[in-house]
Amino acid sequence: MKKLFRLLKVVLVFFAALVFLFSAYNIGLIGQEITGREAEQQALSQEEPYFLYFYSSDCVMSRLADTPLKEMQSRLKEQQVDWRWILIDVEEENEMEFSWHKQVQVTPTLFLYDEFGHIWQQYAGSMDWLMIEQEILEAYHLWSKAKKTME
Repeated sequence: MKKLFRLLKVVLVFFAALVFLFSAYNIGLIGQEITGREAEQQALSQEEPYFLYFYSSDCVMSRLADTPLKEMQSRLKEQQVDWRWILIDVEEENEMEFSWHKQVQVTPTLFLYDEFGHIWQQYAGSMDWLMIEQEILEAYHLWSKAKKTME
């Protein structure tokens, strides 16, 4: 009787986990990847500046930029610069067209867009991450002031 109860308990837990995973997939919490174009549309709908970062997993410069990029993102987050980062691997089949549309010719390439989808800054190839961070902070402060005056 105890074995039957344990088996029933395992089956119920398995079924509950299966229902949870199926539900999470259907509402987009797991398993569904969105393209760079879709992520950009979401960023535009929030009416805040955003970054598009194009890289290639096969590119040495992109791999070398990975650590400084993450460090810069962390420092910006500490300073409340919480704009959306959209990371796009140009080698992925569903991202190649978007990369060409944005005229990305070199990886890594970083675009900073305003809330209306206009390019503020563009950086490509070997990047000075500290200079870029300073320029982003300046843009953030200007944007914050302008946003406050419009409210």
